[in-house]
Amino acid sequence: MSTTLVKLTAPCSCLDIEKFQSWLEDLSARGYLLSKRAGTRHNYLFHPISPLKTRYRLTPVSDNLEDWNERPDTEKQTLSEAFGWEYVCTVDGFHIYRSYSEEDRELNSDPDVLAESLRLLRRKALLSALAVVIAPALYLALMMLLVGYGNIWRYLIDDGVMLFAGCALLYLFVTLKGIDRSIKLFRLTRLLKTRKLPTEYRDWKKGEKRFHFNMRVTYAMGFALIFFVTMIRLSDEPRRQQPFPEDSSTLPFVSLMDLAEMSDFHTAERLDAGWMIPWSQPFAPRNFEWFEAVDVVTRDGTEGRFSLEIFYHELNSDWLADRVTEEYVKEARSTGTSVDAPSPAGVDFAYFYRDSFNAPAALLRRENTVIRVTFMRIDLDDPFVNLDTWIDLSAQKWDAP
Repeated sequence: MSTTLVKLTAPCSCLDIEKFQSWLEDLSARGYLLSKRAGTRHNYLFHPISPLKTRYRLTPVSDNLEDWNERPDTEKQTLSEAFGWEYVCTVDGFHIYRSYSEEDRELNSDPDVLAESLRLLRRKALLSALAVVIAPALYLALMMLLVGYGNIWRYLIDDGVMLFAGCALLYLFVTLKGIDRSIKLFRLTRLLKTRKLPTEYRDWKKGEKRFHFNMRVTYAMGFALIFFVTMIRLSDEPRRQQPFPEDSSTLPFVSLMDLAEMSDFHTAERLDAGWMIPWSQPFAPRNFEWFEAVDVVTRDGTEGRFSLEIFYHELNSDWLADRVTEEYVKEARSTGTSVDAPSPAGVDFAYFYRDSFNAPAALLRRENTVIRVTFMRIDLDDPFVNLDTWIDLSAQKWDAP
């Protein structure tokens, strides 16, 4: 027997037992003897030999999922060898045996063995069907978890779009594969119910093209998942901290430093502890996470500190802007205290509150733009540098052509 192995692709799933066995027997007659699987799902390695007549049989392994790719125990191998069947390999929960004589007794001719095979296949079919149910259930559970947490849409405009897309494609992939496997297993179960062994020769060439087409579609779905997520990642603006812009006029809102410089402070100095993180997503083309702190000294020498935190989102639809606004309001109501205040000019919606640190905060909606802003001050109260002034000046920027 040659030590050089030849890799060949199966024309069907091993769940189509009669076709799969017929394919292996035809290959033996052509001079290829099965050795083992070649790693990927439907590729197998064969020893080149002189043409030889053989028989192959597939038998279910135990109902323990951990054993689905394990060798049969020594007792089973010894028993099968006594009947003239040598163990070859294990594939997807089936042991593959080979016989070189037509006179050897059928491996599963015993009624008790047949009944055990039927029980195992029923269990496998049930597990496969459950996978079809569990996959969408897990997907929905994940979505409900995010919805229950209250941040599903904000997560979407952050980095969650890749998770959603990945889960959706994975759900579709698992469901389709599960349906296909369940159908094949239930067909096999129905065959064994008739006490008929899957030993007849079946033309494996029928359906070969369709099987290979479906296999390519399966691989294409996997590559599509990788490609889709990769393209989204490449199209996203990297989420990393960037220096504050020297020209704040490019910002869609007023910076705290601008506000401080408009006031009558003796000095105003921005701290290095702040950050600006701009990013983009397909559903939210322009976003900012902004934290800025400024130390000031008044004309009479009083020292103080102001800080400004902003989450800014420009959404691509009114509907999504509504959902993001609702989530921000829900979070604000659960963690803060509402404050009655008139809606400022230049915005379509405003919700004022004090956060868990008693800092004044506001949620603002203007067309498709949603903003959450929090304003804090330490040791100093200024009639100009405050949340109301920030909103008024930022609204002027929004109204500018």
